[in-house]
Amino acid sequence: MESLANLKNIRFYLPTRVIFGEETVNEIGQEAIRLGKKALLVTGRESMRKLGITSRVEGLLIDSGVKVVIYEKVEPEPSIQTVNEGGMLARSENCDLIIGLGGGSVLDASKGIAVITTQEGSITEAIESKDKNQFFAKRKILPVLAIPTTSGTGSEVTPFALFTDKKERRKKPLGHPVLYPKCAIIDPDLMMGMSPKLAAITGIDALGHAVEAYISRNANFLSDMFAKEAIHLISENLLRAIRDRGDREAQKNMALASTLAGIANAQAGTVAGHAMAVALGGYLGISHGIAVGLFLPFVLDLNKSVCPDKIAQVTKMFIKDTQEISINERIKKCVEIFQTFVRDSGLPTHLEMKIDEDQIMRIAKDAFTKPAMSYNPAELKLSDVVAVIKNVFSKT
Repeated sequence: MESLANLKNIRFYLPTRVIFGEETVNEIGQEAIRLGKKALLVTGRESMRKLGITSRVEGLLIDSGVKVVIYEKVEPEPSIQTVNEGGMLARSENCDLIIGLGGGSVLDASKGIAVITTQEGSITEAIESKDKNQFFAKRKILPVLAIPTTSGTGSEVTPFALFTDKKERRKKPLGHPVLYPKCAIIDPDLMMGMSPKLAAITGIDALGHAVEAYISRNANFLSDMFAKEAIHLISENLLRAIRDRGDREAQKNMALASTLAGIANAQAGTVAGHAMAVALGGYLGISHGIAVGLFLPFVLDLNKSVCPDKIAQVTKMFIKDTQEISINERIKKCVEIFQTFVRDSGLPTHLEMKIDEDQIMRIAKDAFTKPAMSYNPAELKLSDVVAVIKNVFSKT
């Protein structure tokens, strides 16, 4: 444990009201009515409707006196166009509350819709604004109530959102404290409908948030507490939750881990792994969780000389052999240890597709435009990132 005498200055801000537990979705009405009278209920295209969750939430809201308009068009990796369309609908319907019901893509889209509902314009204006404080000071942002149905992004407790620009083939991040949801209801029961693959993709994303926040330059004593507990829970429960989708205990622990990792991410930020994952995903259309899993082992390797103690602690949680290995061996084997975990989850550890030098350079340069790169503990050069990208396109 870090000596109290050596503690860094700590900044910790979490304005989101967090409600966690089984059947807590039943509290949606009483929470929503505190925030607004007419809600835009934002969901994905099919799954929530098919599982009966959309109608259940709609009924609970109506019973509490909240009018509901449903927007069911959010795709995986939400596009700027989808967010703008949702904002126009909320504006035309005079909604005063945005409720996100779904995975991270839906929650991110909900934040974007909340930004643009009260004024004409595109979410691009917020993304490209040079002075975010000045931009948001002039705008009324609608409250967001977040209900995650996957255990991965932790977007319900972060001030971040990620949007895809299809024309440019880039993912564009937006971050500001006004994007924190006012309330997050995390009900593990709503996550039981995930497929094994989706449980893996979202779970590895949560692992990336926790590990990268833990080694971030911005990490502090409090963010480390959340990150370490999230890593521990994921190491013990993710594979269980993937292999047996009926394991309610494992899913409950993963729901908690995802939220804890989101809190750590909100406080400390992620690092180079997420910067590269966002750049790769935007260009090639690869699922964010898969991209995170590809880069996470290598980002540990890139930083092992700068924060060896933390990397040794992290890798220890994923060694299941009864025979202990030394700290130095753990650090040396960090790539192997994490690739094994990603592989065991059913996700790829490399991509079998052709890519040329110009494409690699384009992805690498784009990674350096992402805020996460500035939080990386080691100073990275373009050649470092190029080498890592090449590694994920070859078997190791």
